Amino acid sequence: MITLPNKMSEDYLAEVKAQAKERGILEKLEKQLAYLGSYGCSEDPEYSQCVLMRDFSEMSFHFTMLKKAKDIKGTWEYWFSGAMIFYAGAGKPGVPEQFSVSLDTTNEDRWEVHT
Repeated sequence: MITLPNKMSEDYLAEVKAQAKERGILEKLEKQLAYLGSYGCSEDPEYSQCVLMRDFSEMSFHFTMLKKAKDIKGTWEYWFSGAMIFYAGAGKPGVPEQFSVSLDTTNEDRWEVHT
């Protein structure tokens, strides 16, 4: 499941979704969000929780993954952190500076999960 820790995160996600819709890539964003929201949940659909926050890179997110604690029912423990980074196709006008390296050579606008 995806959780947004505050109003700023909620507003930022709405803003990124609007921009993704404008660019015709909302489906790509939704696919990556679904991936993070169900990560590690093959047997238990509520095994993990992805806390999603704004990243400094344009249209990107930082996240912290939590998993159900084994000892204390109803609590979460830290699992790992990462980022869902937006890559704009290189060489396109108005493309923001890229803050990470990708091995994908398709030159398409997309999000990638990095841990």
